[in-house]
Amino acid sequence: MNTINLLNVFISGLKNAIIKNHKVFSTKSSNQIIRILKCLEREGFIYSYDISNKMLIISLKDNNGKLIIQNVDYYSKPGKRRYVNTNELKKINQSFETLILSTSKGILSNNEAIKQNIGGELLFKII
Repeated sequence: MNTINLLNVFISGLKNAIIKNHKVFSTKSSNQIIRILKCLEREGFIYSYDISNKMLIISLKDNNGKLIIQNVDYYSKPGKRRYVNTNELKKINQSFETLILSTSKGILSNNEAIKQNIGGELLFKII
């Protein structure tokens, strides 16, 4: 399975966990998903993740029983990739969304990308 399909499976699993208010969910493991999870952990959206038999078990953070992540939306799709530079990120950064980007420095959030003054491919946003 290619990395775009694994990213779609991960985001679908995350959306389902949000809808059902599950604090733990699992998805197939890949290097890209692990890098995304490290970014989400740095940003404070997940407690932790564990790797077991090529599966990732992800613990989502909550606040008084309500998940911190309220929604997830795709940006880039296989037929339509969306790239942004630092100036565009600064404009987008005024909202209460966290963007996850694939950059030359790895997977970063919009805040990390602005600090490092780099742009990249928008993967998805977290509300």
